[in-house]
Amino acid sequence: MKILTIGGTRFFGRAFVEEAARRGHEVSVFHRGESEPSDLPDLEHLHGDRKAGVEILRGRDWDAVLDTCAFIPREVREVAEAIGDHVAHYTLVSSLSVHPDDLPVGANEDTPTHQPP
Repeated sequence: MKILTIGGTRFFGRAFVEEAARRGHEVSVFHRGESEPSDLPDLEHLHGDRKAGVEILRGRDWDAVLDTCAFIPREVREVAEAIGDHVAHYTLVSSLSVHPDDLPVGANEDTPTHQPP
């Protein structure tokens, strides 16, 4: 399976990339190049900063995309527009931009969500 991981050099993304490669998947990692993992040389490293544009992703084909570093909806939208219909499955893992910073005690799934710009 051809997999693109956005933000795959640290934290959860790194663990996912290591496991996907171990299982024999063809893994590409889109990252800024600030923490180039020398122990993952067999992966395709696509350098870029999603805040500056994701054109490097346009027109490429992957079976799946795992996005681990989107912070605001615009960043998700820009990736979705760049990959278009060239991806069979897109998964976003994020804990930001859901609830406001001043989340009240006792908040649950029914608590109103934050609407970032």
